[in-house]
Amino acid sequence: MLINLINMGVVSKKKILMLNYKKIGLNENQVMILMMLMLLNDDHKTKFITPIQLSELMNFSVEKIESEINDLIERDLVKITSKNIDFSNVFKSLATASEREFLVLEDEKLVTTIEKVIGQDLSEDQINDLNKILKTKLSKTELYAILDTNKIFSYEDLKRTIANTIQKERKGISKFNWLEN
Repeated sequence: MLINLINMGVVSKKKILMLNYKKIGLNENQVMILMMLMLLNDDHKTKFITPIQLSELMNFSVEKIESEINDLIERDLVKITSKNIDFSNVFKSLATASEREFLVLEDEKLVTTIEKVIGQDLSEDQINDLNKILKTKLSKTELYAILDTNKIFSYEDLKRTIANTIQKERKGISKFNWLEN
């Protein structure tokens, strides 16, 4: 969702980068290089800027700029093609990290409760999966009720119990004759 807002220009790329770069492991040198690339791209409509051009505008040597850009490439945050430098993966990573942090903070108590019940930490994928379920199929209250009334020993047990609960609710609704009442 945040990535869509960034792509539409509703949320400032520069602001997201400056406020969240640590979440994806960027250092200040990399941020300054990315900011300079963005600035030059906006001002000059230049698609491809070389490390030599950057070094003329910054207090970094060509080697330092190349090293920092290579690190970004190795981490799949930046792609260099013959026509341009694509740093869209930086913003995808920033958006994902920000959304993940928001969801975890929002549901920290729920995540902690689930982890205590199943006796293990939830992975990011499991947390995202549960968030999807909570957004579309089940309320937090129902999930707390499942945790309180069932013997759950693993994440797989929890998923099965959730699926059974959702299935029972569907059957209950389909048994009711809406036309008679």
